[in-house]
Amino acid sequence: MPEVLSIKTAVWDLSVWSRDIETPGKRLALTLGARSKPLPLSSIRFNPPLAVTAVTPVPFPSLSEKSAEITLPAPVFFENRQYEFEFRFKGDTTALQPEIIHWRTDVVDAFHRSGSGLRGNINFGNDVGWFRLGVQYRAGGRELKQSLSFEVLPVKMDMAGDFELIHKDIDSTYPLWRFSFAQKTEQELAASRKPHEWFPLLWLALFRNLQNDLQKAVKLICSAPHSRLLPQERFLRSDRLKGRLTPRLEEQVTEQCRIGERTAGTGLRRDGFRLILRKTAL
Repeated sequence: MPEVLSIKTAVWDLSVWSRDIETPGKRLALTLGARSKPLPLSSIRFNPPLAVTAVTPVPFPSLSEKSAEITLPAPVFFENRQYEFEFRFKGDTTALQPEIIHWRTDVVDAFHRSGSGLRGNINFGNDVGWFRLGVQYRAGGRELKQSLSFEVLPVKMDMAGDFELIHKDIDSTYPLWRFSFAQKTEQELAASRKPHEWFPLLWLALFRNLQNDLQKAVKLICSAPHSRLLPQERFLRSDRLKGRLTPRLEEQVTEQCRIGERTAGTGLRRDGFRLILRKTAL
């Protein structure tokens, strides 16, 4: 398989191979071309910022300053594509003790020790969005963690425009259903100027209804700060009552029925009673 990406640092080098990325790149270009949109650039984000010495397939301008993000001329990572990753560490791997960090165990288990580094295969399937891969090692008596993120693109849709519309349609019928599956990648609704600045969509959806209720309550208090509960009397027949009755209301109905039985021979109708309700006066 040809090498599609290479990143070199002072401590480790990363190489990524894939069998064919030109075919999905052309399909994505046709999809976006039908909508008069250009092919997006591919970027790699580092957290914390990393001093990169060389990047392939493009020359890297700076060799000393730390970078939080580098931009590639064309997309590299696509859905339904097999990628092979290899981290090669410079030095004694026994002392470095490198490990892969990811919140899904199947991604961690896909890597194994190979020579002086870690090697593994990942197929993203239909998981599109940002993929974050971390590596942990020891150097200089300290435990260091480094993560890099890149975007896995679909080939038959516009990632920026279509995904938000699809999420809205799904949430309108099955709220939060799309969050019931733990995927390898994440999605972002808006562009971010800082590396790894993201907010989980799950929490955004969970707090959306609470935020709307809070806004309504605040508007109600602001429009009528001196409102209070006032009693409102209504005269109802006992046979008009529906639903479950409170114990106090049951006692009132029973008492009114007794009064009605005692006054049955007098010609007076006492089969109704006054029901006192509490209602907010605005």
